[in-house]
Amino acid sequence: MAVKSFRRKDVDAHCWQIAKNECQCLPSLHHPNIVRLDRSYASDEAVHLVLEHLPGGDLFDRILANKGLDESGAARVAVQLLRALGYLHAQGLMHRDLKPENVMFTGKGSHGVKLIDFGLSIPWRQQKEALGCDGMWHQYAAPEVCSNASYDWRADMWSLGALLYTTMSAQFLYSGEGEEVAKKCRRGNVDYCRAFGSLSKSSQDFVTSFLVTNPAKRATVLKALSHPWLQKHAPVEAAAALAEVAPLAAVLEPAPRKASIPSCFLGIAALCNRA
Repeated sequence: MAVKSFRRKDVDAHCWQIAKNECQCLPSLHHPNIVRLDRSYASDEAVHLVLEHLPGGDLFDRILANKGLDESGAARVAVQLLRALGYLHAQGLMHRDLKPENVMFTGKGSHGVKLIDFGLSIPWRQQKEALGCDGMWHQYAAPEVCSNASYDWRADMWSLGALLYTTMSAQFLYSGEGEEVAKKCRRGNVDYCRAFGSLSKSSQDFVTSFLVTNPAKRATVLKALSHPWLQKHAPVEAAAALAEVAPLAAVLEPAPRKASIPSCFLGIAALCNRA
């Protein structure tokens, strides 16, 4: 077990709210690719979260140790995160802080991952302004989030693309720091690096399908799980994930409504049938 504790007197108001938010979100989430909350204790003075122990370290450390994951390893991570996001979004929540530091391996040498840190999670049906800080956070935030525009679950899909970009290239989306990075983030002006350009065309297409400034044109979970890159590197895992996520798709991608037929035409059709 791992215990995550916050004492109100030791943290600022923002961190305290994040702790309370995570305490409220996690009890309702039950998925094999989301960290399990065993119990929580919250009072006016402290918040304690008893979480499952994930001894494999985070994705960021593995990226540093290996100077980026190979395409097969990155594909396995992608499938698991798509499963988690499909479930999370169908529950009406968005993560809003998807980055390698918030993806944990279940064991040393294991390829299994779980999504952690739900302090910034919110209901995606509610339009919110961006929350976060300068610097690395902007490397993964969607342009509409950085621009304080309204947004929904599709913001997480951009973050997934940014995460996978870093996973395989061992580089961030944007060069520079501070306000320079924030400005690029607001515009979605990605500085594609040489390491990314050396990847297969299929993997580049997969990643860039998320890095689209228009949220409506970003790849969805279903579309991503059907991508040829995943079919090549993780076909069994992708097929299982697709079967799991497909029933949830109606929540995120409702079928277009059929145009209603005026009652007068229905009456004429009935008369014709009698004739």
